[in-house]
Amino acid sequence: MFALEKMGELDLKHINCSMRLLEWGKSLRIAVLALPFVAVSLSTAVLAQQLPAHVHGVARLELIAQGTELSVSLLSPLDNWVGFEHAPRNAAQKAAIEKAKSDIATKELIAFNPEALCKLKRAEFEPGLPKTHSHKGDVHAESEASWEFHCEQPDLLKELRLPLFKAYPRFAKIQAAAADADGQSAGTLTAKSPTLRLP
Repeated sequence: MFALEKMGELDLKHINCSMRLLEWGKSLRIAVLALPFVAVSLSTAVLAQQLPAHVHGVARLELIAQGTELSVSLLSPLDNWVGFEHAPRNAAQKAAIEKAKSDIATKELIAFNPEALCKLKRAEFEPGLPKTHSHKGDVHAESEASWEFHCEQPDLLKELRLPLFKAYPRFAKIQAAAADADGQSAGTLTAKSPTLRLP
């Protein structure tokens, strides 16, 4: 009887130990899967530290690839898109903002090597206009453009290219960071060097 009780205690300890190992393994797998996305966050944090808070002509791009899905965000002073950062004061300025929104959704401002067969699913633009009207010279607006793509051949995805520079020449320099399951990459893109090699 005593031996049976001991065996029962040992079995319970074995089961509890196995459960803890399974939980630890699960946590480890989640951590490993998350590493590329942690990496791009770290790269982005480094880029953010390297960039001044608000510089016209400069922007920051972040790309995350997960399987066949790709998301891209571009953080930029609104001036890079439309040439001003205050609330629009006339019809021409309102039209400039509407044109930027339309171009982001319809024009090929971001491109990938054709072998990956990436197609745009969704695009959004938030101009980041100030909530109140101001005529001071120090008004700033930080915009965000975002795109989502579906790539039929993600294993063939090799590079990102920015036709954006030709369409919107006020962009002078874009600090870019990208991450997928294979790793991460980063670089400074310009009109003369508009391509980022992807991990």
